[in-house]
Amino acid sequence: MKVPANRVVLALTFIKGEHIQDWAHEMMKNMEDRLESTLNPMLETNKSHWDYFKDTFRDAFTKERMQTINYRTSI
Repeated sequence: MKVPANRVVLALTFIKGEHIQDWAHEMMKNMEDRLESTLNPMLETNKSHWDYFKDTFRDAFTKERMQTINYRTSI
C-alpha cells in the first residue's frame, strides 16, 4: 500500500481490544484533523502520516508500557 494515510487506516482496523481501542480512535481522529486542517492540510500521500503512526505506536506499546497496562488491569 503506497498511500501512507490509507496504510494507517488499514493498520488501525486491525487494532482490537478494550485497552487499546481508545488509542486507535484517537490516532484516527488525529489523522483526520491533519487531513482536514484549514491552516495547513496534509495530503494523504504525505509520509509523515505513517511515520507518526509508527512512532506513536512504538512509544505507546513498548514491552514495558504494556506490562504496566496489564498490571493495572489485573488489580
